[in-house]
Parts: sequence; C-alpha cells; structure tokens
Amino acid sequence: MPNGASDRGMDVGLSVESRIPGLDRSDLIDAIVERAHAADEAGLVSLHVGDRHQVDEPYVANLAIAGHLAAIWPKRLGVLVISSMWNPVLLAEQLATLSAMTSELDVVVAMGDGEAQFASVGVPISDRLALFTEGLAVTQALLAGETVTARVGPHDIVDARVDLRGNSTLSWFIAASAPRAIRRAAKLGAGWLASAKLAPDDAL
Repeated sequence: MPNGASDRGMDVGLSVESRIPGLDRSDLIDAIVERAHAADEAGLVSLHVGDRHQVDEPYVANLAIAGHLAAIWPKRLGVLVISSMWNPVLLAEQLATLSAMTSELDVVVAMGDGEAQFASVGVPISDRLALFTEGLAVTQALLAGETVTARVGPHDIVDARVDLRGNSTLSWFIAASAPRAIRRAAKLGAGWLASAKLAPDDAL
C-alpha cells in the first residue's frame, strides 16, 4: 500500500440521472427516490444530482430534486450546477436553502456547453467563461455572508446578500475534463471532479 494511503478502501457514491427514458412526472420522481434508497442500502457514501437544460425528454431540475432527496438521504449530498447559466444571486439563495437541509453539501460547478442549452436560458455562450469565474466568486461571497455589488455578464447585482445560514459544510468542486479547465480548478482553489468515463491512466 502506498505511503499515506487509507486502509479502508475506496469511497463510492452515486450520481443520479435526472432523466430516465420512458418515465415522466411522479413515475420519474419515484424512480429517482428508489435509486437513492438503493444507494443508501448498498452503503454508498454520497449522492449527487446533475444539471441539464433543453433535453428532448422529461428531466427533473437539480436543486428541486436535491431538496426532496435531502429529506431521505442521511449522508453527503451533492449538486452539479452549470453555474454560467445561473444568476449568481439566485444560485446562492438556492444553495443556502439546500445547505440548511443537509449536514454535508458538495457544490460541483461546471461551465457547460452547447448553443441550445445556453440559448434556452437567454445566456450568450460567448460569455460563459466570465459568467463562470465571476459568477462563482459572487456566489461564494454571498454564501460567506458578504453584501455584493457587481456586474456579472448580463446581471447587474446591487447590494445583494443572502441572510439564511446553512447547517452543512460546503465543499466546492469544479467539473472539468479539458486540461485548461483542470488548471482553472487548481487556480480557483477548488476540488476537481473528473468524468466517470475517465480511465485511471488518463486521470494521472
């Protein structure tokens, strides 16, 4: 065993798919909840939900379903957000609320891609880098209790604050696969979340 390695083995969690072919409405919600129960019974240590927009079949919104799962999932909960598509004040408010419902919360941010996804929420894809980096800084400042005035892409933010204080410990990660994006994660001082499709040799 390498020096410093844990002898407890590997921690395994589950990223729950926000769409399940052929399911809609309550059937889709019930299936996601069933998977969360199965993950708990299997001893998995974390549960994450993703963010998607403009998908050609029914899907659930990430923060809404995370709030529902928080009532039944007793362990580490995580949400991935394509933060460049979000108003950073609205995102901070949602995360503060979710944090108040959990004991451990992972916030995974991604820059996102795809013209259709960005167009569907009225955000120019050409602004995604600035929206990602500047918006993340504003969201984190608000969650730290600061009052913020800033211009972030199309958003003019004036004296914004989030008064709700969460219970959970927030851990920040950046989802990235391109070398430049991984370097950005290191620069921002956040953890890196690799793709589940990444082979171990490629991750080193």
